[in-house]
Amino acid sequence: MEKVERDIPEIVVLNSGHKMPVVGLGCAAHLLPPFDQLVSTFNGAMEIGYRQFDTAACYGTEEAFGKAVAKALEIGLIKSRDELLSLVNVIDADRFAQFSMISTAIDSYLLVSKLKHGSNLFAIDFQARSKTNGSRRLVVYVC
Repeated sequence: MEKVERDIPEIVVLNSGHKMPVVGLGCAAHLLPPFDQLVSTFNGAMEIGYRQFDTAACYGTEEAFGKAVAKALEIGLIKSRDELLSLVNVIDADRFAQFSMISTAIDSYLLVSKLKHGSNLFAIDFQARSKTNGSRRLVVYVC
């Protein structure tokens, strides 16, 4: 098989003007490592250049991610929280089936992660039917 080299951009610019890193670290694990190891893993990822982190309440890693962000700021791995894009998946379709409940998910993320401001991107990981025309759509909120 022939090796094909491609230039992969570090970021893409969305039609909203927001910049999004192309490569990110998924923060889910079947068996979670100890808390301090998670913090070290996140900081190690930041050290080698990761700037996008995919989290969700059901992963159980939000608190460790928040601690890693605080540590990264403290030791100079990043200069600002704004350097990172955290993508927070709202997966619990039963609990958050109502669009009005999305703010509950955002508040929960901020409380558990102890981050001073929200994620850059909240993705609602279930399709919902529109009450107006019955069409299905994936809902994504950019904060």
